[in-house]
Amino acid sequence: MSEVDGRRAAGAETRRRLLAAASEILAGRGEPALTLRAVSAAAEANVAAVQYHFGSREALVAAVVTEATRPVVDAQLSALDALDADATPRALVKAWALPLVRVAIGRTPEERRLGRIVGQTLAAPFAQVDVQVRALASRPADRLIAGLDRALPHVGEDDLTLRVALMSSALAGFASGAFEPWLERAAPDQELEARLLERLVRLATS
Repeated sequence: MSEVDGRRAAGAETRRRLLAAASEILAGRGEPALTLRAVSAAAEANVAAVQYHFGSREALVAAVVTEATRPVVDAQLSALDALDADATPRALVKAWALPLVRVAIGRTPEERRLGRIVGQTLAAPFAQVDVQVRALASRPADRLIAGLDRALPHVGEDDLTLRVALMSSALAGFASGAFEPWLERAAPDQELEARLLERLVRLATS
């Protein structure tokens, strides 16, 4: 490996450690705890490295949230893409909700970490979410609302938007860990998943 390649590899590894450290802090202690000093200490790097690789604290937060959110968004869009143009409201809601439900009730540490970050993103005040992250996270919801508007034309787009916002808020609560004691006593994953999906379908279509 050349000296240049070695520096690039070292830089990529430092960036990876910074992202991992920021992700753990954001998931475990929330956005206020994510300071440049805390991230650099956890990653065994210096503050200048954070600024070099990301430019600012805000850009670092956006990178962490994007990394956690993109797989969920991709799964939602893939599920929605697989539906026919005349898909039922139930099918639309399940396609949109299932990836979120799975991280919201995640049983593994990795699923819980992703769920915490996605939950914070869903629950964040709209104006405080990075523009690119907001655009990424809103794509599946926009697609769901458009599909429901075609399937339920008598409801109206404003009411459908409110229903989707309420579903997002409910899932954000689960993903945040607020219901973790209840989840530990709840039914097996598949049964709980089905129950949550059914209630979301009712909320969207009633």
